[in-house]
Amino acid sequence: EDGCEVGLLKHQAFYGLYTVHVFCLRRPRTSCGSPRVSGVAAARKMVAKSDPEALEESRNEIRTLQAEYSKKKEDLERKERQRKQADAELRRRQDRLMMLESELQTVSRRSVKTSAEGHVDLAEQAQNDFMDKVVADSLKGRVPIMKDVEGAEDAGAGRLDAKEQKAEDQKAAAMHDTVLVSYTNINSDDYQVAYRIDKYTTVDQLHRDACSYWGCSHGDYVLCRTTPKEEVEALWSSDDKMGGRRREKLQIEGGSSEAILDATEKSQLHLVSWPDLETFVLKRKQLKDLEAKILQDLQARDTGPNTIKTLKHGQGFAANEVVLEPHIEAMRQWPGVYQMLKKHKSKAQRDQKWTRVRFSDLMALILLIGLSILVHSLRSQHGSWELRNGVVETLGVGLPQGPLQKKLMSFNKIELYDDIWEWFNGLFLSELYDGDSTLRQFYKPVGYVRIRQQIANRKDCADRVIPFNLKRRCYFIEVNDDTQDKETMRPERKGVVDTFMSATANSGRMATPGPFVWQPASSKSFSMYGYMQNRYDGSGFSIVYNTSASTGKQVAADLAFIKEAWVKPQTRMLVAEVTFANYNLGGYVSANFLLEISPSGAVKPDMDIKSFTVYHSYWAAVAEVVDIVRWLLVIGYMFLLRIYSRTRAKMAKGKTRFSYVMSLSGLTDVVIAGLFVAIQVIFLKDDPPKPESLTAFYTFLSFAHDLETLSIMEAVFILTCLLRLSSFARLNTTVYGFFKVFSRSIVNFGYFACIFIPVLFGVGAMAHALWSPYIELFSTYTLTLMSVMLAIYQPFEAIEEMYQHGGGWTLPFLVYFVLVIGLFMVNMFLAITVHAFWEVELLEADDATLKEWSNDQWLDWALWAPVYGKLTGRKPGASRIRGFTVAEEDDGSSSSGSGSDEER
Repeated sequence: EDGCEVGLLKHQAFYGLYTVHVFCLRRPRTSCGSPRVSGVAAARKMVAKSDPEALEESRNEIRTLQAEYSKKKEDLERKERQRKQADAELRRRQDRLMMLESELQTVSRRSVKTSAEGHVDLAEQAQNDFMDKVVADSLKGRVPIMKDVEGAEDAGAGRLDAKEQKAEDQKAAAMHDTVLVSYTNINSDDYQVAYRIDKYTTVDQLHRDACSYWGCSHGDYVLCRTTPKEEVEALWSSDDKMGGRRREKLQIEGGSSEAILDATEKSQLHLVSWPDLETFVLKRKQLKDLEAKILQDLQARDTGPNTIKTLKHGQGFAANEVVLEPHIEAMRQWPGVYQMLKKHKSKAQRDQKWTRVRFSDLMALILLIGLSILVHSLRSQHGSWELRNGVVETLGVGLPQGPLQKKLMSFNKIELYDDIWEWFNGLFLSELYDGDSTLRQFYKPVGYVRIRQQIANRKDCADRVIPFNLKRRCYFIEVNDDTQDKETMRPERKGVVDTFMSATANSGRMATPGPFVWQPASSKSFSMYGYMQNRYDGSGFSIVYNTSASTGKQVAADLAFIKEAWVKPQTRMLVAEVTFANYNLGGYVSANFLLEISPSGAVKPDMDIKSFTVYHSYWAAVAEVVDIVRWLLVIGYMFLLRIYSRTRAKMAKGKTRFSYVMSLSGLTDVVIAGLFVAIQVIFLKDDPPKPESLTAFYTFLSFAHDLETLSIMEAVFILTCLLRLSSFARLNTTVYGFFKVFSRSIVNFGYFACIFIPVLFGVGAMAHALWSPYIELFSTYTLTLMSVMLAIYQPFEAIEEMYQHGGGWTLPFLVYFVLVIGLFMVNMFLAITVHAFWEVELLEADDATLKEWSNDQWLDWALWAPVYGKLTGRKPGASRIRGFTVAEEDDGSSSSGSGSDEER
């Protein structure tokens, strides 16, 4: 209105197949007159006042116009593309026309030259040719044989034409129809595009199309090719701006070696900037001295059908690079799938690992597992649980005593200092020295009883401002070789000491070692593991008694001395050691009752009770004979022969001699051999003395622990062999897929552990800080971590105590634990496994026909190559071929000595 314009802003955004048009109407500028409603605004008001149907009709018209606009816009773009294609076709036809005109001029010049030199009248020659044709036709009608001659001439001409056409076809076949152009920037990825070319395509056309595609300047980039010496050669010099070689054709008919693209080599060119090209030339000059070595390395590289030349490394020479398969390259915009497919080998390149399983290895391992189970059962002590449990229930837990069936202080219930002496005067004396006790009815104490303690030495107190009247001596908290008090004891309770020293020689108490002299640990002693301290050695002050029932009175009298004068406040460990025999079960029990006394006066009891036997039975001798066979299988076959053969097979493939040993299979074989040697070392130790023939105290705890360790290591040995046997199940491709799932999951578990472990330790630190003073399960970091880890699958055992002592932190802690650990962290491990299974199903799945084997393949797998050849008369190696295969007949050309190490 009145010359004012209504602005129309347009914007198109293309996303995939969708086109979005945004129209914006704006008010007219105030400079166009007085402020008033524009025509568009007036139209809006008029439409608003009208009925809704008219408004909807207007909207439909607008939508229709928008759709027509979009359609016309697309038609315009399509026409523009067709115009560009037509222009390209026009240029190509113009070039063709120019070439034909040039050929016509050449032929004309030749004709004129021939006519001038030979003085030939073309008109007269045409008449003569016509007369010859007429005469030849007349002779054909009168002489029949002339027809055959003419036919032979035509046939000969046809053969000549066929030869000429074949030559033309060979020339055309010798020319490339595509060329691969690599857009190269040093130290970055190459980008490749294939262009379709013909015999008329020039260098300049290809250069302009490539620069237009990548949006780079024609003057800044140049097309290059690689020479047979892996050097970089520009197709034109920097001074050649418009003409010269840029107008040459990429290839010449007939596959001439002077062409830019050699018909005998791959058609590949590189689009490189001039500065990068100078860098290549400079690098090449710097590497002249190393050129021979570099060329040697290049010749050794893989030059398969999927390799191309690349200049992206900027090292002055072209290097080989493997081209990814098209379906992998198409996934580049999705990095996750692209990297997964890129790292994975194709089925043609994949090493079929399940074919490495040998029948001989399988049989040897099955035999070894069977013999190991037999040895383990022959050496296992029958009734070991009954042997141990009898001592635990009597001396440890305790049984009702006396006519009122009063239950005495149990060893497990000791918590305070006074509880120690209640147990010694109660269960210990009654069960050990009472001839009618429940323990002595089934067990006989053998050897000697020793009561031993370790005392902490004095140390300097911490620098604190303490009143003089409140100062006390300070002692170490733990006892070891450096912190023990090793000086001779000087008891202060003279009356109690005199009573203790007045005992006669026949009282049952041994004179040596003396109770006041510190004794070092013997070579046969075994360190005991505690709760407040990690371990206690066999040293300390000790009192020894015999196991006769009459000695009980002397022990009861000495307990007052032990409590008041011998054991001190700085005592950190008190232990009672005794050995029992049960002839009905044919075994012995080493009983050690450890009492840890903390500086606060709290006591932590711990029983270390082990069953053992010192007599060799007939079945033990049988086990020793079986061990000889196991020596041959483990050391001779599994360790030496197998590792040697597998190492040679690895070296034949170009790998190092330690590649098999460092692999998972090789490490498993080494672990099997190491476990077996360790078992034999423990078994070949000297036997301890017979308990009934002892003349001094001897602890059998070390020997009992060795027997228990031997049994555990035998079980671990069998477990490792069974794991190795399960790895042989990868002969089945389905089971092999499960192994791939496991290996992929383990790698991702390691990455996820970087998140999970810190979070778990943080939860443990929080729980320890909240409840360590109140709940035993959180009193130490080790117990706290164990409690937290068990709580992932089962509730906390002390939930009520946690709520009582949590001070308001219990509920937030539990919410955090359930949400972060229980719902997310733990289920993430499951998600990783599921994802690994999906990857394996995607990448490793084989055709069902590839899982089947023929009888020839099974026999080839189960038998040695010479045996298989003589038995079946076929060539060995069928089991190394994927899928169902029937072996070829042996024509006698191959011998048993030929073939690879793997076949032999």
